[in-house]
Amino acid sequence: MLENIQRLRERTNVPILILDEANIRYYTGVAQSGALLIDKEETLVTHDVELAQTSSVHYIVKPKDRTSTELFQLLKKKKIKRVGVAFESLSYPWFKKLSSSKIKLVDVSKTLSGMRAVKSDQEIEKIANACNLADRAMLEIANNLSAGMSERQIRQYALSVLPQAEDMAFNFIIASGPNSEYTHVSPSERRVALTDFVIVDIGFRVDGYNSDLTRTFCLSPSREQKDFYETMLEAQQLAIAKVHLGASCGSVYGAVEKFFKKDDLARYWKYSLGHGVGLDIHEAPNLSKGSRDKFKDNMVFTIEPGIHIPEFGGVRIEDTFLFNKSIKPLTKSEHKLAP
Repeated sequence: MLENIQRLRERTNVPILILDEANIRYYTGVAQSGALLIDKEETLVTHDVELAQTSSVHYIVKPKDRTSTELFQLLKKKKIKRVGVAFESLSYPWFKKLSSSKIKLVDVSKTLSGMRAVKSDQEIEKIANACNLADRAMLEIANNLSAGMSERQIRQYALSVLPQAEDMAFNFIIASGPNSEYTHVSPSERRVALTDFVIVDIGFRVDGYNSDLTRTFCLSPSREQKDFYETMLEAQQLAIAKVHLGASCGSVYGAVEKFFKKDDLARYWKYSLGHGVGLDIHEAPNLSKGSRDKFKDNMVFTIEPGIHIPEFGGVRIEDTFLFNKSIKPLTKSEHKLAP
């Protein structure tokens, strides 16, 4: 991944210290913990030297004791007094260690997240493969969903494709009936009734890259439930139509918020409209209220309008999209309330 390191050098004027696993993977091509220092040369401090040797990093150092001890010795040897760090992903232990040193910290969060927000062709291919697995898992659920099935049983159908993935992208959300009133819940032993909304939020990781897909089902929906579902689908279509090169993510959120206000639904909207997807399941761009992120070619992100109403239930519809001159869905599962 030397091209990523070179691009980073061109965008910064201070040595950069990479401490989180996702960014280490982005700049080295291998999944491992440790500390990556990028100045005129790149040095990876890690206990897993054998794995590190499969990367494109020029210098690999195995700590005699702690990674932090070895890193501070390296910074002292190089006489580095000022270093760039991504504050937004800085763990508290590392924050304490760095704060106690005499090294000045410069926040390079925007630089690092901005680079990762625009994907290479190889990254897009990996995300597309992860999306394909999510689609296959969702089809398995749609084909087998029945009354009396527990949320955990539904989860098992989703996991049928897991052997072909690196891992789940996150802990799956399966929420039926009153559980669908909440935005994030774990699958339980609750059994699905014919008139329940059933929210299924799944995703997989392939070669380090993630997918995110949500569908809402109801085995025997009422007219009111059908109308509510169609409103969410219309909200997603509105957002899709608003995405264009240079548009701000905040403006797309605003358009959907205005749409929800018409039916007095905005007060039940509890989260953002979407998020970037890549090595992390949530990364730039951020499709939230007031976001200044702008759409660029080769960005990958979700659009996921969802409303959760107490004593009625919730509907969320989410797809992963690629923007490249126009918006294209990478998840292609049917939008169908009754499976």
